[in-house]
Amino acid sequence: VADTIDQITAPEPGTLTYLSTGVESDAAARVFIEIYTDEAAFAAHEAQPHTQHFLIERESMLTAMRVERLRALGSA
Repeated sequence: VADTIDQITAPEPGTLTYLSTGVESDAAARVFIEIYTDEAAFAAHEAQPHTQHFLIERESMLTAMRVERLRALGSA
């Protein structure tokens, strides 16, 4: 995460927020909060070489994964 996060936030203009946090009750757990301007910005993020590298490297460390897509209240 530390190697990748600066590569995400600086050169990806459609990435508004990319935050990685630890979980107090589980030292091994991480929560990622990602906010993009639109689906195209998310797709551009996913296609970046640094993101692809991160996705491959994380596989050996995962024991579980949950993805939630959120929508701001009041938006269409």
